[in-house]
Amino acid sequence: MILNTRRCDGKLWDLVKKYLIHPRVLEVIELSGLYGVYRSNRPIIDRSLITSLVERWRPETHAFHFKTGEATITLQDVEVLYGLPVNGDLILGDESMRTIGDWQNMCQRLLGFISRPQDFNRSSLKVTALNMYML
Repeated sequence: MILNTRRCDGKLWDLVKKYLIHPRVLEVIELSGLYGVYRSNRPIIDRSLITSLVERWRPETHAFHFKTGEATITLQDVEVLYGLPVNGDLILGDESMRTIGDWQNMCQRLLGFISRPQDFNRSSLKVTALNMYML
């Protein structure tokens, strides 16, 4: 039986192909160290491969078991495949201390437009706000 996978990126990569990313947004992507993920584009999902890996996963050792031995995915693998930095400061953390005003200032500084309080869902900027600014 082949596993069915779900995509959680919605139509993000379709939008990336259709519209050029604003240079300021691209600069933030580069500064954050996430340019490798952006450059990699939409990953192709091989459902048969995923099914085979799931069948070989052993939760007690947190590794895949193959005829040649055990293997696991490391942070170094992520760094090599996506060009993501694995050393240094965290990109995400507890942002519960920031106010909507803090997020509005950050949006203005990094993206070049002043957002409204209703443009946020806690610490996330709604895509509709970006769409309004880009149009």
